[in-house]
Amino acid sequence: MRKIKVLSIICLALLAIVGCRKKEINKLKDEVNDLKTRVTVLEETCQQNNTNIVSLQTIVNASTENDYVTSVTPVLNDGVEIGYTIAFKNQSPITIYHGKNGTNGTNGTNGVSPIIGVEEFESVYYWTLNGDWLLDDNGSKIRVTGENGTNGTNGTNGTNGTNGTNGENGVTPQLKVEDDNWYVSYDNGETWNFVSQAKGDKGDQGDSMFKDVTYDDSFVYFILANDTSLKIARYTAIVSIEKGAIKAAFSVAAGKQVYFSQGNLQFQASTNTWRFAINQYDIIGEGNENVADNYAGWIDLFGWGTSGWNSGAKAYMPYEISKTNSDYMPGNSPSNNLTGTYANADWGVYNKIANGGNQAGLWRTLTQEEWEYVINGRANATYKRGVATVNGVNGMILLPDKWNAPDGIVFNPSLANDDIEDLFQTINNFNLVQWIEMEKHGAIFLPAGGGRIGAEISGNPGYRAYYWSSTAIDSDFAYGFRFNSSEIETDDDLNRRHARSVRLIQDVE
Repeated sequence: MRKIKVLSIICLALLAIVGCRKKEINKLKDEVNDLKTRVTVLEETCQQNNTNIVSLQTIVNASTENDYVTSVTPVLNDGVEIGYTIAFKNQSPITIYHGKNGTNGTNGTNGVSPIIGVEEFESVYYWTLNGDWLLDDNGSKIRVTGENGTNGTNGTNGTNGTNGTNGENGVTPQLKVEDDNWYVSYDNGETWNFVSQAKGDKGDQGDSMFKDVTYDDSFVYFILANDTSLKIARYTAIVSIEKGAIKAAFSVAAGKQVYFSQGNLQFQASTNTWRFAINQYDIIGEGNENVADNYAGWIDLFGWGTSGWNSGAKAYMPYEISKTNSDYMPGNSPSNNLTGTYANADWGVYNKIANGGNQAGLWRTLTQEEWEYVINGRANATYKRGVATVNGVNGMILLPDKWNAPDGIVFNPSLANDDIEDLFQTINNFNLVQWIEMEKHGAIFLPAGGGRIGAEISGNPGYRAYYWSSTAIDSDFAYGFRFNSSEIETDDDLNRRHARSVRLIQDVE
């Protein structure tokens, strides 16, 4: 009987030991899982913080350069909004994690993450850390952007916080977590400075550097954790740009109107890609000297009819440099324009334009008669064109048939052979902010891209412009539209082999 009691006691003791061990194992498992969760959350928090730092730098740059926000798109995680993707007129798109429903500021079990912010001092923005100025090794405040507004170059987001390099006198701070501590670097990761512990008791809140992001019809407002407020105007164009077409109508004949493309035509030989210039004032200039059948850069000057179409006898390629005038499309008959049988020799008819609908046959080149009409023949034509400088680039502005000038902006029409030595920068000189307003109302800018003969630049890019028409003259020449600072010719005879600018149009249906 006694033995049975002893055995019972032993069994109960063993069961107790096993039960305790099981509890210890479960507790250990919970601790391991908590650690894994905490590490994962820390990594996500660090990555989001570094993304926010680069985004904040872009916002400061956009605000100081009077850029515009073109779209605000919510970022969702399992249907929950955790931030926004912001697109600009001129800056690269950014992503902002506001922390309301994201990794930052959730349960706080990972301690308080450092708060990077900015504050303005004597018209210059400087970085702050947890409400204090972020100082370099010399005790000096660290600029957000450089003297010329140059952002630090973005790098790769990640748990090590590698997120950018220094700009010209501007710095992109970086954060990382190591050994349960937060560190900050302001010398591109060369050295790291301790900030705070990366773990804390439950209930600690890790805040986002963005307290709030709101927007209305006119502005987007960025409120930082330190209550600094930045606002950027929204780009609400009166005239839309749809699939590469600026939807402002220009008459090119009685009862016939067209839309111009958003920029001059460009080509990349290595990928056989056609596109429109991103901005109307973009020109490649001397870069066209690199023209070749495998060139990985872009060109924007083309011999006549060099769409890449193979007529059955030969192909007429945009990188041709050695052929004679009569070798260029479409044959040696004056009636063989870039229309009808030879329509595929027109760059816009034959090719898909990547940012212009990406479908062949959507575009075409103006005829000589149409250039003449839009420049000189339509109603009030001479009051709707003039040479100008836009964002530092010389060229010519054309105004749409229905023109309503933006408030505070004056356009001065300049006529051919005006008695002024150099009209560029004299008559119309618009900065980027002014031009954006002009463009929103439908203004077209034809930049002075110069020309190319063989592989050599000619025609003084920036001061002379030559634009092809689709109209032939004879076996050696085709018509083009030409202008410089004080002269306009809509029936210029251009050598077919000489490379010129191309601006495509769509017919208004």
